[in-house]
Amino acid sequence: MFPRRERLRKSQDITYVLRRGRRITSPLFRITLAPRRDQRLQVLVVCGKKVDKRSTVRNKLKRMVRELLRTKHREKLRGYNFVAHLTAEIKDATRADVQRELQKIL
Repeated sequence: MFPRRERLRKSQDITYVLRRGRRITSPLFRITLAPRRDQRLQVLVVCGKKVDKRSTVRNKLKRMVRELLRTKHREKLRGYNFVAHLTAEIKDATRADVQRELQKIL
């Protein structure tokens, strides 16, 4: 899990990223990145009910993506606010598929 200071939590920050950020789309994600003035990283992973009705499944998917971002891509994302919307296709993907997709788009 990301420490509290590396989580994107304020609604005004989230709105700024979604309105002004650069969008990257893939079959598993819709990612929005916005640069920061400092070199901190802030992350938000969103998984809606369209992915799965069960919150346990959605939470498991979010934990998997956050863990991959934390362990594999943290240094690449320094200096950005990062919002990842998970799409319904991620439910059928394996951890290796998700890791490969993140590697490709980041």
